[in-house]
Amino acid sequence: MVPLLSSTITGERIWAEIDVRQLKENLRLIKKFVRGRKILLAVKADAYGHGAKEIARYLKGEVDYFGVASVEEGIALRENSTREAKVLVLSPVPYEKIPQLLQYHLIPTVTETTFLKILKEVAERKKKKIPVYLEVDTGMGRTGFLLEEALKVIPQILTHPYLKLLGIFSHFPAADSDPFFTRRQIASFRDFISHLPKKRRCLLSLANSAGLLNFPTAHYHLVRPGLLAYGIKPEVKGKGAFFSRIKPVLSLYSRVVNLRRLPKGTSISYGRRFILPRDALIAVVAAGYGDGIPYALTNRGEVLIRGERAPIVGAVCMDLFMVDCSHIPKVEIGERVTIIGEDGKEKITVSEIAFWANTIPYEITCRISPRVRRIFKDGDKILEMR
Repeated sequence: MVPLLSSTITGERIWAEIDVRQLKENLRLIKKFVRGRKILLAVKADAYGHGAKEIARYLKGEVDYFGVASVEEGIALRENSTREAKVLVLSPVPYEKIPQLLQYHLIPTVTETTFLKILKEVAERKKKKIPVYLEVDTGMGRTGFLLEEALKVIPQILTHPYLKLLGIFSHFPAADSDPFFTRRQIASFRDFISHLPKKRRCLLSLANSAGLLNFPTAHYHLVRPGLLAYGIKPEVKGKGAFFSRIKPVLSLYSRVVNLRRLPKGTSISYGRRFILPRDALIAVVAAGYGDGIPYALTNRGEVLIRGERAPIVGAVCMDLFMVDCSHIPKVEIGERVTIIGEDGKEKITVSEIAFWANTIPYEITCRISPRVRRIFKDGDKILEMR
């Protein structure tokens, strides 16, 4: 039987291992690649499923900002991880949450005028300086001020006695797929900042993971890696040694809980969507869509057992799925199953699973359920479990 990482996790039905050492190495490589620009690490959605509060704690002093999606996520970092780090709320904040922004020293993003008006009123009433970022829309078509509107709003922030403009950012929607459109965005942003007041300095940020890799002119003062920091590589070409040294931080494992030799013609799982074309050894794996395994992997995905690929057969269930391991010798109940990660010479990446499931890599890790135990490691040493 393949040995587990530690006897302390022998009883787990499904678990994720997060390698903090590799995360730090990925960040070191990114910093070197962007030549010392400041780093905002996206830890929204529980750090893309990797464990935000733990990662923020282990990365104390390693990054310049943590990026979250909501006030609630920011509060969770403050209460469980870090009281000192700069935490930027990247998405629009409900007006009712503004007092909590101040209470927990979170940095809001200003994306529209009503929020700015209320923020100014609260700041004046409390006589408290509030740092803010401004979002401009260069082509995302989601949130943020259009560029002409932003040029009218910025003086309102700069002249207000209780607001401080820390930075301005915009989003790339297609830095990995549409270079022509992305270059237009960069040009628009460059023209926009040429109209900013010359004596007022703030951090400018444009590049996400794909942007910082594909468009060095978009690095500006602050880059915002997400997927890349976690070792999930966007579509790029020609990054050489740097790119090869970026490695996944998360691995996902389960185990075989049943083995059955079934005859040709047997139907497998709900809906009878797979009929055995021959006699087969079917392994039942203790993971399912309740744990975040995409239902779309029905009759499509693969896992690793004893260093061999085994195809998923039949519909993925809530808590279980089945694989054909007829070609793998000496499989036993209790065997480790690699869903994401390496086993021997084989590996299954998040991007590969996303391809099978007809989705994006972000969704694969974000959907890993809270009931999946997270095990945080420094190399082979277990740091903690959640």
